[in-house]
Amino acid sequence: MARLAGILLMGGLVAALGACGSSAATNGGSGGESVSLEARNFQFSQTTLTLPANSTIHLTVKNAGTVHHNFSIKELGVNQDIETPGSSQTITFTTKSDATYVFFCEYHQASYGMKGTLIVGTGGSGPAAGAASPNPSPSTSAVPYGTGY
Repeated sequence: MARLAGILLMGGLVAALGACGSSAATNGGSGGESVSLEARNFQFSQTTLTLPANSTIHLTVKNAGTVHHNFSIKELGVNQDIETPGSSQTITFTTKSDATYVFFCEYHQASYGMKGTLIVGTGGSGPAAGAASPNPSPSTSAVPYGTGY
């Protein structure tokens, strides 16, 4: 009975977080958290992700844009291309203790500011807090297919 109450409570917390738009994390039945994100021209669908510490994360990134994209978190060793528009890649990594990281598209971070913040646990001044160099604001001009990288 206590287990059922815990499952129901966790389901309510996940639903509440999803409603806030701060994270797309859900409890994946395969030993970890499942998260979805889209890479668009030239931004991510969410610029803040909040994930639990000490967890295996299964992040599915869909290239919803028209150019080649990438998802990287330098400090966690994550660097995955999502080449074909319309395709998806699932990236599996493990979070450590409470920290704050920058996630980014290595092809469009400098030119368009395509990045976001990953908060692990309660956040904190993890290795990536303030580690990324400041970038200009994203441009509003269109880049023809194939020239944005």
